Amino acid sequence: VIRFTKALEYRLWVCSTVYTVFPTTPSTATEKLWKITLERTAGERLIVHCNGKEVLNTPISAKTCHWPQWNRWGKDVEKIEFRKSYDTASDYYELEPIPKDIPF
Repeated sequence: VIRFTKALEYRLWVCSTVYTVFPTTPSTATEKLWKITLERTAGERLIVHCNGKEVLNTPISAKTCHWPQWNRWGKDVEKIEFRKSYDTASDYYELEPIPKDIPF
């Protein structure tokens, strides 16, 4: 969850219970392009870019998550949901194609 308050904050689903300010300040531009990646080459990591700048790169593991359900991050993604009741800032969403050289 990304929350737009005075300081942009995030909260990891089934991982943390509180919002945390991004470790790197996102762009101050009014228009923001977000790229959210779940990296699985060496465990799970959530990587977030804002306008091409990496603002979060955090491991997702039993050490970093407080809930026993954290391992849901290791499962295949079946859907991504943006609820209108929560998301009042986005104009549109776009799926970035997976490069052909990435094995499944």
